[in-house]
Amino acid sequence: MKNLLWIPLLLVSCQPCFAQVNLDKIAFIESSHNPDALGDYHMGKPRSVGLYQIGVGLLKDFNDAHKTDYYHVEMRSPDQAERVATWAFKTYFPRILKSMGKKVTTERLIICWNAGCGALERKSIPETTRKYIQKYKKG
Repeated sequence: MKNLLWIPLLLVSCQPCFAQVNLDKIAFIESSHNPDALGDYHMGKPRSVGLYQIGVGLLKDFNDAHKTDYYHVEMRSPDQAERVATWAFKTYFPRILKSMGKKVTTERLIICWNAGCGALERKSIPETTRKYIQKYKKG
């Protein structure tokens, strides 16, 4: 009788398993692909910068998670901004959604990006975010 060799199969959760967000669509909606775009002004100062309109809060969370010290103005660099946006969609928002007991979907990731994940918890999605989702779907 032949001996059988059993090799356990390890199933690993991977990034492609997550809902996907098209960053090109996000850049178009946020800035019309303008890396120098400034927005969300408050008291005369922009609160969001670059292709993806990275806000100061998200950048602080990124810096804390990666032990980096990017400045807000550096989000004008397409490479730096893409790194932050990719992290937000693939790591940060999915972690928050899972902690809320919510399934990670493309629509929920976009809500987190545009209105904050708290909007899902409050079950109060702003009309501007609903329009944002429609633009994304048409994109």
